Amino acid sequence: MTLQVGVIGSCVSRLAFRSDFVPQSKNFFEVSHYQFHTSLISLMEKYIPYDFKSFKGSDDDYAKEHLMSELEKDGLVNLIATSPKLLIIDFYPDVHFGISYTDNSIITNKCWRYKRVEAFKEIDVKEDLHPLHNFGDYFHLWSASLEKFIEFTNIYLPSTKIFITSAKFSDTYLKNGVNTLLDISYDIEQRNIIWNKFNRYAIEKFNLNEIDMNRKYLLSSQHIHGLDPLHYENSYYNDFILSFFNQVFSLNVKTISDLEKIEKECLIREFCEGLGGRPPEPVNLISRNDFDYIQDDIIKVLAD
Repeated sequence: MTLQVGVIGSCVSRLAFRSDFVPQSKNFFEVSHYQFHTSLISLMEKYIPYDFKSFKGSDDDYAKEHLMSELEKDGLVNLIATSPKLLIIDFYPDVHFGISYTDNSIITNKCWRYKRVEAFKEIDVKEDLHPLHNFGDYFHLWSASLEKFIEFTNIYLPSTKIFITSAKFSDTYLKNGVNTLLDISYDIEQRNIIWNKFNRYAIEKFNLNEIDMNRKYLLSSQHIHGLDPLHYENSYYNDFILSFFNQVFSLNVKTISDLEKIEKECLIREFCEGLGGRPPEPVNLISRNDFDYIQDDIIKVLAD
C-alpha cells in the first residue's frame, strides 16, 4: 500500500520518486499521474481539435505524446481519473517556456520540439508570451489560471493535499573536484526571480504546502539525463523526499536511511483516515466517452 502522488511540472518534482534516484520513496509513494512540461495556463485552456491520423509515422515519439496532451488538454481529466491523495506542482514550464497562442486556445511554447511532429503543421500558432519579456501580462493570465485550477481541485479533488516545489536553476557542478560554472545560454538569475514570485504568490494566496528546495545545489555531470541547470546531485533528491515525507506524515525524519525503519502500513492508514478517506485504491481508468464528458463538465463548471 502506497500513497498516490500526482505531479505537474518537471523533473525537479518527479525524479525523486524514481527508484534509481531515491529507492526508499517507493515504500511510501507512487506517482499515478505526471503532467510533464505543461504551462499552468495551457492546462486550464480549451482543448484543440486535431486529426489523430496525423500523429502516425516515425516522428519523435516524445514530442508526439507531449503535443497530443497539449491539444487534448487531458491533464485535469487524468487528475480526476487518478485522484491522487497528494499533488506536487512546480512552475518551471511557465518560467522557462512560456506560452503560444493558437486560434482559440493556448499551448506551452515548446514549438521548437513540436515542429518534429507532422501534426503540428495543422496548428495555427499566432504569437508567444513569456514572463521574462512581459511579466505583467503573463502574471495576469497565470494567476487567473491558478485560481481556476484551485477551484477545480476544490470541486473535483477536495481531499487532495497540494504542495508547491520551490526549486531554482543552478549553474555550478564539480569537474575534477573543482566547482565549475556551466555555460548556459539564458539568464538563470532572472528566471529564478520570476520562479520565486510565482511560488510565493501561490503558496501565500492559497495557503499551499511548500517543498522548500531553494538552497543552491550542485549540478551533476553524471546525471542520467545529462548536465543541465535543473539536474542536481543526489543530495537534492534525498532532501526533497525527506521534506515531502516529513510534511505529509508530520514527522521529523533526519536521513533517507531512516525511512527503511518505519512501519509504512499504519502510517499511510493514519494519514488517509486523517483526510477522512479510505486507504488508497487502484487507479481507475476511464473510457474515451467518459473522458469527453468529464472534460466538457469541467469547462462548464469553471466557466460559471
